[in-house]
Amino acid sequence: MVTKDKGLTYNSTLHAIKVLACFSVVAIHIWLPGKIGAFYQIIARFAVPMFFLISGFYSYNISKNKIQNRIKKIFRLILRSTFFYVIIFVWMFWREGNMQFIFQNFNLTNIIRFVIFNRISDLIGYLATPLWYLFAILYIYI
Repeated sequence: MVTKDKGLTYNSTLHAIKVLACFSVVAIHIWLPGKIGAFYQIIARFAVPMFFLISGFYSYNISKNKIQNRIKKIFRLILRSTFFYVIIFVWMFWREGNMQFIFQNFNLTNIIRFVIFNRISDLIGYLATPLWYLFAILYIYI
């Protein structure tokens, strides 16, 4: 159902799908026991592609200026998030006395993996894995 409120179009069906997709993303990242858990893991895989589809749907008829603003907003979020994860990554290995591991991660192979396959975790650790979605959305808008 599509409604208008204060000049904005609101699609309640897409909103409901986003709510279901949010729960599905959580379900993907937790282990549910038994066959029900395995079944839901399979069913829940629709969530991430659905978020891409909904982003594309809402971006279809918007101005180039608004797309550029979204790119800037996402880029700033990526910079802040990456900085946060780098700090955590360095602190974790500094605390363990393993600074050499950090320098081993910053190599040409991992940089190529990041650029081609969007594998940020190869550069700044597995904790940064959630950043892949922000980079993917940025690539799509560009």
